[in-house]
Amino acid sequence: VYAFVRSDEGVWNQQQSPIIASDGTDFELFGYSISVEENTVLIGAINGRINLSQRGSVYVFLRNEVTGI
Repeated sequence: VYAFVRSDEGVWNQQQSPIIASDGTDFELFGYSISVEENTVLIGAINGRINLSQRGSVYVFLRNEVTGI
């Protein structure tokens, strides 16, 4: 998942390196769904696994105003 910020001139710039799941695996489908509200981003992984059970996962990222997400 990539985070972009729009400048006052309306130009979109990538804010940082791609956002990745710290415990992600192949075929997890990280980024399948995304929700953004102000400085909070929720990123879904429909095939995320917990204790070998495929239940799906959601990752929460908070934006730091100085350094990005």
